[in-house]
Amino acid sequence: MSPQEQCLTSALTLESESKLTELAAPSEKLTALVKYSAGRIPRRAAMDALCISDYGELLQALNAVGLPHPILNKAARKSMVKTMLTMVEGVSGSDG
Repeated sequence: MSPQEQCLTSALTLESESKLTELAAPSEKLTALVKYSAGRIPRRAAMDALCISDYGELLQALNAVGLPHPILNKAARKSMVKTMLTMVEGVSGSDG
């Protein structure tokens, strides 16, 4: 292979690798958003994958691609309801 062909091949390889990197980065970010939206990764992992430090930016990113905000699993929600009811009963019981 001539020096010119080697140079061209190297340039094309670098350009291809650059394009692959550009394509991979948004895909990885979208994957992180999808996983976070589905509750499969924690907030911090999603924010790290997106290189952001503000939770509001994470919510904006979800909105931008039309993904729902995650919700707590059923067990966590039940626990929160139980705690709230205990607190309300404690407050209403002290009035009396």
